Amino acid sequence: MELKTISTQRHVLTLELIDDQELIRLYEQYHQPGGVWPEVFESIRDSGIENMQIYRLGTLLVMVLDVHASFTFEVKSKNDKANPKVQEWELLMESFQSVEVTPEKSGKSWIRFFISLIIESCLKHKSNLNDEIEI
Repeated sequence: MELKTISTQRHVLTLELIDDQELIRLYEQYHQPGGVWPEVFESIRDSGIENMQIYRLGTLLVMVLDVHASFTFEVKSKNDKANPKVQEWELLMESFQSVEVTPEKSGKSWIRFFISLIIESCLKHKSNLNDEIEI
């Protein structure tokens, strides 16, 4: 039996929400099942994002993305800018975010704070996943 190698990249991003409990409640409501618009899900899937998780601690959001090896933020951004429904969603979500706009952050609400982890693994014999991760 031949084993495949899975090549995935993991990106971890952060974001601060406005410190307002009603806005946070509304933000979470938008992210409940059925709350995210179908066009946004389609954009996420089509870009090569294979798994997305968002965690919240107070006003801090942490997003974990597992993406196909061909995924790039540049292509995702370009495609999102060409999609009016995704732009509408982004504008709506920005109303919940505490973003300090500076020239280097212009147009970027999520901030990558970890170098992408490249994970190449798949049930290799006598292999430890920790040996496969390069930071």
